[in-house]
Amino acid sequence: MSLREVIQLPHARVVVEARDTHLFLLEEGELRSVDEVDRYTRAVDRVIAKTRLKKGVIDARGEIGEPSKAVREAMWGWILAPDRGFNQVKRDVPANHRFAQALQHHPTVG
Repeated sequence: MSLREVIQLPHARVVVEARDTHLFLLEEGELRSVDEVDRYTRAVDRVIAKTRLKKGVIDARGEIGEPSKAVREAMWGWILAPDRGFNQVKRDVPANHRFAQALQHHPTVG
């Protein structure tokens, strides 16, 4: 399956590519509001529905800034929701990234 979409947000850009077994997402920039998270997740949900690929690999090494607590909670809510988004996701971030550190202490991970 060949699909490539670009999700352009006010402060971020996400390139979504359909691979044989998963969606690959390359994230650049930052999500500054819950509204931006909602726009991001709705766009990705549409691609998931179109491709029927429920596994995701997210390369977040191009993210900048530190998201607010509300933005982090909105993204976690989407990632962990059983009825939407991916059923399996891998997220690549630099080792010193706050997300990587949070995963070490999240109750549903590891």
